[in-house]
Amino acid sequence: MSAEPTKQQNMRRVALTSLAGTSIEWYDFFLYGTAAAVIFPKAFFPQDLPPMVLLIISFSTFAVGFIARPLILVIARSVRLI
Repeated sequence: MSAEPTKQQNMRRVALTSLAGTSIEWYDFFLYGTAAAVIFPKAFFPQDLPPMVLLIISFSTFAVGFIARPLILVIARSVRLI
């Protein structure tokens, strides 16, 4: 047997690494979404606003983070940073 990994081993490694990265990213968004619903409205925003407004503001921060990632990638690629 050769000391070099075969193409199938490389594909398996790529697939497992991709699965790990995607799982971690999904878990990160899941935790942030849960915190945005439960903790952020009470901890970071003024309490004199109605609860629904606090929740909308909190989820807006979540949406900005979700939308900004691909936009930053497009901008970085257009100016050849990546």
